[in-house]
Amino acid sequence: MENENNGKRQPCFMRKDIYDEIRRLTELNGSSIYNYTNDLLAASIQMEKNGVDIKNEISTFILLSKLMNNYKGFMILVPFDFLRDSQMSLEKWKELGKSLMSYVSQLMNNVEVSFLSILRLFLSFIGDVNVDYSGRYIESFSPYFQGRIIDFIKSLIDGMLEVSNLKADVSATTGMIRVKLISKNEK
Repeated sequence: MENENNGKRQPCFMRKDIYDEIRRLTELNGSSIYNYTNDLLAASIQMEKNGVDIKNEISTFILLSKLMNNYKGFMILVPFDFLRDSQMSLEKWKELGKSLMSYVSQLMNNVEVSFLSILRLFLSFIGDVNVDYSGRYIESFSPYFQGRIIDFIKSLIDGMLEVSNLKADVSATTGMIRVKLISKNEK
């Protein structure tokens, strides 16, 4: 049997639980398993070819999708000098962190994933970000991490931690910010 691109069908093996979920989803949207899996795989390949590491980006992608579908407000992108020279108080940054965490916590089931995803999204506009969801930490590197910028980000993190009732070891030095979530019984 051939598809629209004159290519032959190839076997593809997967776990039974994944197949069952794909079958359930195709029944809901009226698609065939063949078309649905090809659409998913084609989209995944396109994202990977464009530099998106899907395995590492999935939580951020879910967060962005839910924000775009549910957020009823506006965002403003400003030059970085504005942020550095901002007269915005540290308390305002803390309030921003509280608001972000409160809002996103309603959209996602896992508070730790929500915390790391929000922080990853925020820091990715400023520097390179590494996140390890299973290791429960995030680190970011940027020449912009200095002076008031570090203070702003630490206040944002403090607000996020306060609302989420999470504990973390936060270390920030010139050029680097690292946040490691810790269990409440850890010191």
